[in-house]
Amino acid sequence: MAEAWTGNTDRRGERDRSPGYAALWGRAWRFVPGDGEAERFAADARHLQALWQALTGQEGLAPRPSKRKRKGRRGMSPASDWRQLPLQGRVLVEASAGTGKTWTLAALYLRLLLEGEHAGQRLLPERIAVATFTDAAAQELGERLRARMTQALEWSRHGVAQASDPVGAWLLERWAAPGQRERDGLHLLTALARLDRAPIGTLHGLCYRLLREQPMESGLGFATPRLTAGEELREALARDLLRHLGAGLTPAGSGPEAARLPEALERFGTLASRVGSLLQPGARVSPPLDEAALRAQVDDALRASLRVLADRQHYKTSAPFS
Repeated sequence: MAEAWTGNTDRRGERDRSPGYAALWGRAWRFVPGDGEAERFAADARHLQALWQALTGQEGLAPRPSKRKRKGRRGMSPASDWRQLPLQGRVLVEASAGTGKTWTLAALYLRLLLEGEHAGQRLLPERIAVATFTDAAAQELGERLRARMTQALEWSRHGVAQASDPVGAWLLERWAAPGQRERDGLHLLTALARLDRAPIGTLHGLCYRLLREQPMESGLGFATPRLTAGEELREALARDLLRHLGAGLTPAGSGPEAARLPEALERFGTLASRVGSLLQPGARVSPPLDEAALRAQVDDALRASLRVLADRQHYKTSAPFS
């Protein structure tokens, strides 16, 4: 167990450790042992081992692999050409601003129209959902998609004028097959005529469209759903809470702490943001911890180990990691 104290450090001087190390020790790992401290190291290791077993039931601590060895992002494949990307599954297109993300999306959209299929039929715009974050970005993206489709349609009729364009070069290669140019041109003409039906918009706009077009499946009936801004909803809930507290209305069975707000929530903006966190999926409101009951669960051996861990004099050093 004493070997767990002698591992390598990363560039920031932090000991490679499991989450248990970080939770229990914080910055206590940022020191270098001096001469004659081997026994203290062994004692520290034993205390940590006992505390870890008491809290988790596990016998040992397994430090995670060094951060230096983890290069790249897990689960990501090397960069691929847009012409070779799969049209099914998940594909991440990531780049800095102004380096061609929208251009790549427009090229992939054209590929979906010309190569994609659903139930044996070629895809049309209403079957391809395109979502972004703002209305302005959605409008610009829609215009870029229309421009790319129009350009491809013109090339199918009059030939590719810009062979240096990667999309043009891809179309030339595709249209080398007999009759492929005419079939693609006809499909692009149909797709352009139906582009106004395409679900291109913001995330909330697409959700609103689904609720409106699928009333029975969504369970909302034929009443048009009303989209409410999240900030306005949180502020309205915060005002309702303040009115209930001002009128002395508290939940049945609640203690006196339910009739007042904590000091940290005296500002209205802070209160509204905290109310919003309670609306997140899976959020739970638990009563405050009973300190007496918590202390009763700590036996003498664990209490002794905690005292050792809390002793600041135990970790003083004159040579911290840089």
